[in-house]
Amino acid sequence: IVLKRGQVTIFIILGVLLVFAIVVGLLLFNKKIETSDGVQVNPVPMVRECVQDSIDESIRNIMAGGGLLDFGHFATYDGEFYNYLCYQSEDSLGCYNNYPALKSIIETNIRQDTLSAVQKCFDIMREDFESRGFVVIGDATTYSISVFPGEVHAALEKEITVSMGNSSISVKNFDTTVHSALYDLVEISRGIVNDESQYCTFDHVGHMFLYPEYDIKKVALG
Repeated sequence: IVLKRGQVTIFIILGVLLVFAIVVGLLLFNKKIETSDGVQVNPVPMVRECVQDSIDESIRNIMAGGGLLDFGHFATYDGEFYNYLCYQSEDSLGCYNNYPALKSIIETNIRQDTLSAVQKCFDIMREDFESRGFVVIGDATTYSISVFPGEVHAALEKEITVSMGNSSISVKNFDTTVHSALYDLVEISRGIVNDESQYCTFDHVGHMFLYPEYDIKKVALG
């Protein structure tokens, strides 16, 4: 492969920018302030771990509810409730997709379900730091959830200033990620609903042959 000088220059510049971004990110994440007895502390890891636990719990509840936290139009099976993602009113017709924007709905539900818990995470951090003699000042919180392949990402920003005596630090980025198969399950659900709505059937055996990591069972109700 022959590269022109301009292309090499661009690649070098991009490489420098990437390294610079990584270094800046590490410096921001590793911001610390010392207690009166010389112990260095950072509010970010405490908040992130707390937020991760809240999101992880919400994901489990979302998955148990078929992608939703509230049960609207649902069926029961083996003592459990399951939302209809696609509902068929007549045998001769394909089912109707109740949630065509399922991924966006799930992202909104996770955010709403964890919003108070996320704020509680900041409260816990504040109480912990103030109990050790720090002054903690916080700004407004900006929080959103995005579901990506292999993970659920929380974009979380809140200007926090922690001070003691003449020393202080300010942090803003509390973004965090929870590893999850939620995206893949949404895509599988989308494929099932699309086929059921168009062809009144879904070849779950063929799908499992192509994707053996997933176990799909078809159950007839009523």
